[in-house]
Amino acid sequence: MATNKNNSRKKGSAEQATAPQQGKETAEKAPFKEERKGMKRITITAPVAGKYLLPWNVGQTVFIEIKQANEMIANGDAKEVK
Repeated sequence: MATNKNNSRKKGSAEQATAPQQGKETAEKAPFKEERKGMKRITITAPVAGKYLLPWNVGQTVFIEIKQANEMIANGDAKEVK
């Protein structure tokens, strides 16, 4: 069984990671789209994974059905975003 020496990586190759360029915005969040019909925009203020079986974390802003959002707001687990 012969090995091919051409498959070995060379030092200084183009495959190395490069640092982001200055002056360019790299990780900017995309703005929310216009309001969705039948949905409400809320910010999660308490853990909701076990209580509501939802996949979001504290501090996330999400769109959710109005009925569910109103229940979460009434229980103090979320606050409405306008």
